[in-house]
Amino acid sequence: MNCQDSSKASAVRPAGLKKICLGWFAATVLFSLSCQNASSTKSTSSQQIPAIVASDWLIPQTGRGPKSSNKDAWNPSEPHKIQIAHNNVDTNEFIRKIDRVERACSTLEIEYRFDCVGQGFIWASENFRQNSHYDAARDVLRESGNRLIRLVRENRDAGRPVAGVRKGHGWARRRTFSAVQKSNLSVVVARADRIIQEGATQLLRSGESSKRRRVHYSRMAKVFGSKKRIFRS
Repeated sequence: MNCQDSSKASAVRPAGLKKICLGWFAATVLFSLSCQNASSTKSTSSQQIPAIVASDWLIPQTGRGPKSSNKDAWNPSEPHKIQIAHNNVDTNEFIRKIDRVERACSTLEIEYRFDCVGQGFIWASENFRQNSHYDAARDVLRESGNRLIRLVRENRDAGRPVAGVRKGHGWARRRTFSAVQKSNLSVVVARADRIIQEGATQLLRSGESSKRRRVHYSRMAKVFGSKKRIFRS
């Protein structure tokens, strides 16, 4: 090889090396971009999938139902708060509230219990956690309470003073209850029993639309129907 050929070879090597470096750099950039796209797609999918699956049972609050002071009630400024369709938390709250009514009213003489239970049911309906899936249960409480109060008005014993419950029953504090006439007691008990039974039946019917709903409304109906015992001495 002469000097001229050697000079040409040395000129070719830098040019070839430059091409190799540029190719390596381009491959690195493409690989980096593909990783970013894959990560972005995975992140988007992980956000979308729970929303799609959850939509079958997590329903945004609608604000339906009577006003409530419950701190868990939905607020439009807090969209992250959701209501769960037919769940143990709300079903148990329904049961706890009417159990509280029973405990308070059972401390009174039987003639006063009808007014106490009526007011207690209305209190429970107004302070029940706002969840549209339990509107039917709330309606039963309100309607049954109003019917019991009308029954008391029709049979009120004007000769007896109003009474109140003893301390320890928060919802009944500062409330007064009227007595029904002893002479009409058997009639009043029979009508009150019918009001409770019809309320329990309405709860059962309200749960017929789905298996999940039936489980919870059947529980509430059973406990609600058992409250007829309050009207026994």
